[in-house]
Amino acid sequence: FEKELEVSVSEDKLERLRKALKAITKKVGSPNPYYAVIKLDGDNMGKWLAGEFFEDKKITPERHLKISQALKNYALELVPEIVEKQALGKLVYSGGDDVLAFVNLRDLLKVMYALRAAFSGHIKINDKKIEVDWENASGKAKKNGKEVLTLGSEATASMGVVIAHYKTPLQLVLK
Repeated sequence: FEKELEVSVSEDKLERLRKALKAITKKVGSPNPYYAVIKLDGDNMGKWLAGEFFEDKKITPERHLKISQALKNYALELVPEIVEKQALGKLVYSGGDDVLAFVNLRDLLKVMYALRAAFSGHIKINDKKIEVDWENASGKAKKNGKEVLTLGSEATASMGVVIAHYKTPLQLVLK
């Protein structure tokens, strides 16, 4: 391997690297061979966009714009924060009402809980940290001093989770 990359490492450096790796493993634990894949999808989005959830059953351009803005906020501002900054996860896709993410099992329930709450706006944002707040039914949260519009407490989302071993073919896991 060293010959291929033309890299030479002294035994002293190698031993220091081994000790550092052992120290890290002692601190955070051995790597878990299992991980989770989360797939989330907003419920009844067609009905929302058709205006069926509004009292007058009408979808106006203003309502359509607000729904689009709320979905954009969720996908671009809330989901990446929850999955990648507040947890050990990797966001594969976040667009509108769809999310696909890989998450460490240690953070799985916390991420699921926060993603679902954020979809309906049941959140508060303190010091850039998103926290679940089921009392907030306003459909809005403040982030960096500006208001973040969400779909509101009537909107719901469903998600599925697969827990897989790292040697399981990814195609099978996603199926």
